[in-house]
Amino acid sequence: MKRVPMTGYRAMHVIRMRANDVKKLTYSDEEILADINSAIRYLSAFLIKRRSPEMIHKKIVYDYMALPEGFHSLVGQNPAWVEDGTFRTYSGKDALVPVRYFCTRTPLASLTDPIPFPDDYFDVIVETALSLLKSSDEYDVSAETEVFDRMAKMLPGEPS
Repeated sequence: MKRVPMTGYRAMHVIRMRANDVKKLTYSDEEILADINSAIRYLSAFLIKRRSPEMIHKKIVYDYMALPEGFHSLVGQNPAWVEDGTFRTYSGKDALVPVRYFCTRTPLASLTDPIPFPDDYFDVIVETALSLLKSSDEYDVSAETEVFDRMAKMLPGEPS
């Protein structure tokens, strides 16, 4: 059986079904895409805070090399540091240095883009986006805390 790719459209379809908005009367596609992207940013930050190995990237850098898109922070001890949006190294401009860093996932530019997490996280993205969508009419800090608490309980392979 062929696996269906987890795209923004698929997430939107599931969100609309769970929100009882299949006829597109309550939420626009743009609102749903914005909340899917917020869920992607929240999940990225949450996994980085938990120091998830899944969010670690490796790269060979040189002195004054620009930080990659989505760079969050260095992991562990590296022969490099960050200064003014660039990697700085102790070795000088010509030396190549391996570094490990946390990197956030890129939000969707359109609904045709794939969800930038493994399929195990699809439901977390959908439920988080749905919670954000439903609470968009009224904002309070407790609603955001509830979103993070629900996300923590849904993460695969993580302690709840």
